[in-house]
Amino acid sequence: MQVEVEPFLPNLRRRNDIRITLSDDRSPLLNEEYDLKVMVLSAATNQRSLSVAVVPNATDTTIFKRAAAQIQTLLAQHAKKKVDALPARDGDRPRPPPFYPLVMSSGGMLERSMFEKVKQWRGLSSRSVSHSHMLSCMAVSLAKARGRTFVL
Repeated sequence: MQVEVEPFLPNLRRRNDIRITLSDDRSPLLNEEYDLKVMVLSAATNQRSLSVAVVPNATDTTIFKRAAAQIQTLLAQHAKKKVDALPARDGDRPRPPPFYPLVMSSGGMLERSMFEKVKQWRGLSSRSVSHSHMLSCMAVSLAKARGRTFVL
C-alpha cells in the first residue's frame, strides 16, 4: 500500500489531501484520491444548522436521533459543496470529481458516504495492516485539523 499526502492535480491546479493505492499480488485493488474535511460542530456557522428543539415527553433516544440526523445533513451538505466547487465540465463532457470528499465532525462522526468508504477499505484489505495504516493516515489528518482549530 502507498499513501501520498497532498498529491497535486495539474489540470485543476489544486491538491487533494490523500492518495491511496492498494494492490495485491495480481492487480490494483484501490487507486483513489480523497479530500478530507473535519468540521467543528460548535463553530457559529454550523450552530445555525443544528438546533434540536426539546419537545415535551420526548425521550433521550428521540432527541439523539434528531440531533444525529441534523449532523448527518450538515456533513452531507459540506461534502456536496466540496464537489460542487469544482468545474463541472471538461469541454462538452461532464467531469467526474477528481476525489472522494471525506467529511467528519471533530468529534468523530462520519458523513454517510465516508462511512461506506471506510467499510469498503476494510473489505479491500488483503492484510490487516493495510486497513490499520489507512485509518492511521486519517487519524494524522484529524490531529492536524484539530491542531489548526485549537484555541487557548
